[in-house]
Amino acid sequence: MDCFSIIFLSASFFSAGLLQLLYYSAGREDMLTHRLSTAASLYFIAIVISALCSLTVIEASGINDLVPEIRTWLKRETFALAAQLAHLAHVEAQEMQAVQEVMCVGEGASKLGDGGRVSSVVTAPAPNIGSGESSTVAAGRERVRLRSAFCLIECAEQYIHHEEEQSDPVQVFYKVHASTAAITVTVSSLVTMLLVAGQRLYTMLVEGWSYGGDMGEFVRILKVTR
Repeated sequence: MDCFSIIFLSASFFSAGLLQLLYYSAGREDMLTHRLSTAASLYFIAIVISALCSLTVIEASGINDLVPEIRTWLKRETFALAAQLAHLAHVEAQEMQAVQEVMCVGEGASKLGDGGRVSSVVTAPAPNIGSGESSTVAAGRERVRLRSAFCLIECAEQYIHHEEEQSDPVQVFYKVHASTAAITVTVSSLVTMLLVAGQRLYTMLVEGWSYGGDMGEFVRILKVTR
């Protein structure tokens, strides 16, 4: 885009500058004679190339503006993964606490039964060790998977921040950061040059110049006064 922007901007300034040269050199001995077809072609070319130049800068600015949006989305994903990790750790802590409570109740009931102090004791059901181990293994695998995804997204966010925003952002006009300011300067400069050429043409038409010469040549028609 940097190369395209430079080419389009150079062509736009050349076309608009040539238009001003045609009109501001009128009335001098070394004036550049031209015809209506030449001026109309230059206006058309200047407008089209100016539009392409502005479109190039706008697209480049859009790419740079998209980077913060992607970084924001990645930060949201890391926050969601962190929330899942916190929830998983909370669930594991509750399960471990429940298992410890059941084991403590079972040990207390067995001690009371051996001492003969309590004749009828309702023993708590023993925890299913096999299912406990399988759920623990599954939770550990889920935690490892979430941590890996969290680290990957965090590294991607840091890489995009450094590469796309600091080290190598999209540039136009040879090392100019594509932004809203670049769009404003480009569009305003090109529009100003075309308006200046149009204003000069209008002034000259009021002064008696027109494309009424030989084969549409731009000449000054002298009014015969009686």
